[in-house]
Amino acid sequence: MQSILVFLSEPLVGTVLGFIGVALAVYFYFKSKQVARLALQSEEIAVVGSATSAFDQHLEIRFGGEIVQRVTKTRAIIWNSGNTTIEGSRIADADPLRAVVGEGSQILKVELVRQSRPVNDVKFTIDRRQVFFNFDFLDQNDGFVVEFIHSGMRRELEWFGTLRGIPEGLSTFNSRNPIERLALHLPKKVLRTVGVAAPLIAALAGALMAAGGLFSDHLGKLAPAFYWPLEAKPGPQWSMVLGGLLYASLPLAMLWMRRRRFPAALEVRAKPQSEQEEASNGTKELTS
Repeated sequence: MQSILVFLSEPLVGTVLGFIGVALAVYFYFKSKQVARLALQSEEIAVVGSATSAFDQHLEIRFGGEIVQRVTKTRAIIWNSGNTTIEGSRIADADPLRAVVGEGSQILKVELVRQSRPVNDVKFTIDRRQVFFNFDFLDQNDGFVVEFIHSGMRRELEWFGTLRGIPEGLSTFNSRNPIERLALHLPKKVLRTVGVAAPLIAALAGALMAAGGLFSDHLGKLAPAFYWPLEAKPGPQWSMVLGGLLYASLPLAMLWMRRRRFPAALEVRAKPQSEQEEASNGTKELTS
């Protein structure tokens, strides 16, 4: 009990507890608010062809019998990341929810790979450069996965649309910093191992630092050369404990922020043949 009172009497402890209290109050305030948010995460899966129009005269790319400059495959995951239902009737008629490629490009094929539930009733129609989407409703974490094959360049496919009550439109989680772009060239197993192991090692170092401060008296007897500056103040070194906990929390917070954003049910892996045949019923291909 005495050690707890000593701990709470530290000025730094009061400051930290005050910040934690404010942070928790802000967190629970926003958590309790009713928020409608439609989120988007997309990536280019594969590209065939040149990024410019300077083709070798002997090179010819065809898709469905039609000559195209390039073929790009884009996968998009759209889901309700808020905490209230989004009805399809929210989509404005004057500015419908749609994916568009640039001038001179066209949509070659679209496939609805997955939707959370059949009752979401996700539908799409194709124009040469646009794909229009609609749905009945999306509850929290409901969504769908759609794959595009188009003749545009990487990152050329853009999303537009206005939904009533969601003035910010689609919330996009596609930004990559230079380190992330460099990491795209590394093997996936290496990325997964490093991405998880590095924060955990840093968190372990912070935990050891906190433990060292908590049991400084005992460790000081084992390694007096290391703990000699702390001899003037016996008992747990609370500033060292708090510093270690803070150091451990930062990499864990980074690991949490880098988690998969979209619901696990929308993660696309290799599909069995039966599922591929079922998904092919939702495929529409441009014919001209």
